[in-house]
Order: sequence, then structure tokens, then C-alpha cells
Amino acid sequence: MAPEPLNRVSAPDVPADSVAAQLAHGLEAFVRHHYDAGLHALDYGAAGVSREFRALREAADHLAGVDPVELGSVGRRRSFWINVYNTLALHIVIENRQASGVRGVSEFFTGPHYWIGGASVSLDVIEHGILRGNRRKYLALAPVLGRRDARLAWALPAVEPMLHFGLYTACRSAPRLRAFHTDHARKELAAATREYLDATVRWDEDTEELRVPRMFKWYGVDFGGRTTDTLSFVATHLADDDPRAAAIEAASGGLSVKFLDYDWSLNDRYAAAPPG
Repeated sequence: MAPEPLNRVSAPDVPADSVAAQLAHGLEAFVRHHYDAGLHALDYGAAGVSREFRALREAADHLAGVDPVELGSVGRRRSFWINVYNTLALHIVIENRQASGVRGVSEFFTGPHYWIGGASVSLDVIEHGILRGNRRKYLALAPVLGRRDARLAWALPAVEPMLHFGLYTACRSAPRLRAFHTDHARKELAAATREYLDATVRWDEDTEELRVPRMFKWYGVDFGGRTTDTLSFVATHLADDDPRAAAIEAASGGLSVKFLDYDWSLNDRYAAAPPG
């Protein structure tokens, strides 16, 4: 038997624009009250019984009657789907508080889902099927959505590589939890990208080795597919006076690139830090 959706499917229909705004405002309020950006953590137990989470769940309930196509522009749809993704990730973790991390939740990316516009939508469907235009996920043999899947109508026509720094997966290596707003989404994604790269990219002057987030391995095709494309993206999204950007420019593509490990443990404020 297929699992039940995490949102109610019988909520009254509300215009898509109104639901998108409600979700963005609800997620923003949740972040403001419960997420500690300095620690990149939150108390999932307390957050799960908060009025902010109740309001976020109400917004998620209204997703059931939404036709995302009605949101119009690609930018509006992109910010909507990123907010849905981040809300769903939070919802899954809060519903599975016994797990020590997302890998402890059964089928975290493929099973738990919301009901939207008459179809089930999981994290993988949102990320790979819709936001990435149904590109295959890393090492997958086929796209998430089949050729006759009605959800293909929601797939965005072009991949915005910065989206990978806006998706929250509730773990220690995930980008910061944010809400994205229709009128400023691209600027907000650019800020999220710079913040994440600034915190993670490592440059070893002795070995001329650049260590970059593992997203560049998993989603290399989204950044252009070549090492030089990765280097160009990183340099572009660091500050102009950043020595790491200067090193990339000076090396003219001759750097050795290594991918950082990804810590999947839950970023719970009161969870014990992982060994090592």
C-alpha cells in the first residue's frame, strides 16, 4: 500500500499565487523562530509542536488543490518548488524524530510526499523531475519521471545550477534553511550560493588543490560538465577579492579539484556531534 501524503488532500482550493505566498511567509516565520543560522541547526522536537510549524502545515495542506502551471514564469515556479522542497524536508524529519539523520528515514527522498495538483510529489520528484527538468540523478539509469508522466508538465525548461545551494536536506552539510520569494528569488539564490561556497571551498596553495562541495560531483552536468566549468562557477560566486577566486583565475584551469565529504547526520541543535 502506498504511504499517505503528509498534507491533507481535502483542503479548500486556494489560488496558486496565494498558496505560494502563504508557503513562503510560513517558511520564513519558521526559519526566524526556530533555525539558528550560526549553528546551522534547530531543535526539531520543539519546532514540531510550534505554532509556526502548524501554520506551515496549513500552507502545505493548501498545496493539494494547486496547479503549479498557474504560477506563470519559470522564476516564480522555481521559488515555489524550492520552498515546497524545504518544507517537505522539514516535515519528513519532524515526523521521524527517532532517526539520527535523513539516511535513517526510510526512502527519505523517494517515499514521503505531498499531494499537489492531483499527484504525489516526493523530494526526488521536486529536485530531479521538476527543478532539474527531469535530468537523471547521480548514477541513476533513468530519469525520475517517465515519458508519459503527467508531472512532466511541471518540469522547468532550464536548470539553474544555483538551486543546489537553496535546497535544504536537514543535515550538517546541507545549505542553510531559507525561504525564497518570487520577486527576489534569483538574488536570494545568488546569496545562498556565495554563502555556501565561502564556507566550504578550500584552497591548498602548496599542492594547488581546490576542494569543493560534493554537489559539483553529483550534479556536474548542471554546472557545465567539465572541471573548468566547476572552477569558473566557483570563482564567479566567490567575492572578487577572495584569494581562492584569484588562485582559480591565475591557474587558468590547471588546478587539481577534489570533492569534500558530505555529512548526512541530522543538524539537530541538541544532537550529539558525530565522532571525529
